[in-house]
Amino acid sequence: MKNKNNVNKQLEIDRINKWDRDIQTKLTRENELLNALMDNIPDNIYFKDLESKFIKINKAQARALGVKSLEEAIGKTDFDFFNPEHARVAYKEEQEIIKTGQPLVDKEEKIKMSDGKIHWVSATKTPIENRKGQIVGLVGISRDITERKKARDAIKESQQKFERIFKGNPEPSVYLGKDFHIIDINPRFSEAFGYTLNEIKNKHINKVLVPDKNIRETERLDGKATGGYLYYDTYRKRKDGTLIPVSISAAPIIVNGKPAKYFVMYKDITKQKYAEDINLALYSISKAVQSTTSLKELFQSIHKSISNIIDSINFHIALIDKERNILTIPYCVDEKDEYKDLQLYGSKSAIEKIVKSGKSLLMKKNEFQKQVSEGTLKLHGSLPEVWLGVLLKIKNKIIGTICLQSYSNPETYSEKDIKLMEIISEQVALAIQYKRTEEGKEKLINDL
Repeated sequence: MKNKNNVNKQLEIDRINKWDRDIQTKLTRENELLNALMDNIPDNIYFKDLESKFIKINKAQARALGVKSLEEAIGKTDFDFFNPEHARVAYKEEQEIIKTGQPLVDKEEKIKMSDGKIHWVSATKTPIENRKGQIVGLVGISRDITERKKARDAIKESQQKFERIFKGNPEPSVYLGKDFHIIDINPRFSEAFGYTLNEIKNKHINKVLVPDKNIRETERLDGKATGGYLYYDTYRKRKDGTLIPVSISAAPIIVNGKPAKYFVMYKDITKQKYAEDINLALYSISKAVQSTTSLKELFQSIHKSISNIIDSINFHIALIDKERNILTIPYCVDEKDEYKDLQLYGSKSAIEKIVKSGKSLLMKKNEFQKQVSEGTLKLHGSLPEVWLGVLLKIKNKIIGTICLQSYSNPETYSEKDIKLMEIISEQVALAIQYKRTEEGKEKLINDL
């Protein structure tokens, strides 16, 4: 019986010893796997005790700390390797983790090493618990993101630079998505077209700015924009509905070989277009001298040319006949009245007023009414909202006038239009004088 008990005890001991060996083998194997993982992973891995002292590190961490062997770091703290300021911050964070049990996840840290070199890392630290749930230390993983940070900072700097250029651009500019929907606008865009970003963000640019008559044009322009740089002169619409002549410059922003976004700039070419229209009108008037066969046809051609650059729905040409002391009205297009010849002096008309003064005149309804009531002016037709008259002169000799008026809008004409019509009137006077001389020659020849 005794021998049997001894045998059973020995079997139990052998079983326990085998179990211990199996556990030890398993632990050894797991430790080898852990060491293999730690030694081959590029991230820095370290374990610390409750006092933030290193108790285990991997090879990557050893290289980061500048130690020759893993054992060299054991028992030391961040104060032995890092700048004191960083070490204090890290120690405070780690003690907070140990105290609260709350991990620190993916924190970007700027680390100044004891040799002065700067590194950026993404750090994660989490508490370690024993079987009783008690915190006995922490494990940390740090990934060097210095190059990634440099690249990201370079992208950010580039974006900020683009933002400064975009927002500070003196020309109206818009930033579009690949489908031509509005992402952003600059301050000059708001000034030029009257929209805030909130009003038009995510809307298609063509629905915001393109006049109805130019819709088909945009289909062609959109296709060109996807293919590369675009430059085009056209008209675009303000918020209030008025049209503005613009020169459009557009360029795609290429990502992976494909247009991802678009940068579009609008240059207000009102002054340029204005000058071009004036030159075209002057050219048309000079050409009409040769292409028309009579003064009547010339007047019609002059009226048509002027109507392309200024509102001339109500348009009159008056010529001075000094022999008869009258102002003849050889050409008149008016919504309300048909004007007859006037006395050169004594009619108290607005035309007589500018002939006597030798100066152009812009007069609105209230001024008309005031002078009529004072007796210094007399109406020879319906009262306009605004009236504009300029002289026709040949070498400082007044031969007549051109008059424009509006019965509906007092803002139809401005001081700028006086200067425009004075430029035009010089060419008109020469054309009329030439045609008069031409007709006079023909009359003499016919009378022979």
